[in-house]
Amino acid sequence: MEFPDKPLLHFMCHCSDCDLLWNGAYMGFVYPTDEVSIGGEKSNFKYSAGSGLILEIDFCSHCGTKVASRPEIVDGLTYIPAGFLKNEMEFSPQVEIFAYNKYKCFGDPETLVESFDHNGTLERISAVIEAMNQA
Repeated sequence: MEFPDKPLLHFMCHCSDCDLLWNGAYMGFVYPTDEVSIGGEKSNFKYSAGSGLILEIDFCSHCGTKVASRPEIVDGLTYIPAGFLKNEMEFSPQVEIFAYNKYKCFGDPETLVESFDHNGTLERISAVIEAMNQA
């Protein structure tokens, strides 16, 4: 796997789809798709999310581990699960979406910059990324 040194965002999603697909909240890093390279044999699954849009998931063909996802709603971005880079960087969530649906045990992390009760469209998330880069 190859990634830029710094992700665009540390991200959490609490939607009901992530609850099912990731066994709770999705926690991961956001990268531009054209800057991510994932080697090895992988399979792909396209899931019709609650929004009606597609969530594409890559997983290891040998063990089934989910290695990346690309939601249609934010075309051009790839999400990498936080656990994949656990030894390289600490996960410090900056943005969360579908916060109304999160488990109470998650609380509000100190590192959180923005919380959306529903989806984080490309425009919303791009605005947060831009604001963070200017700070």
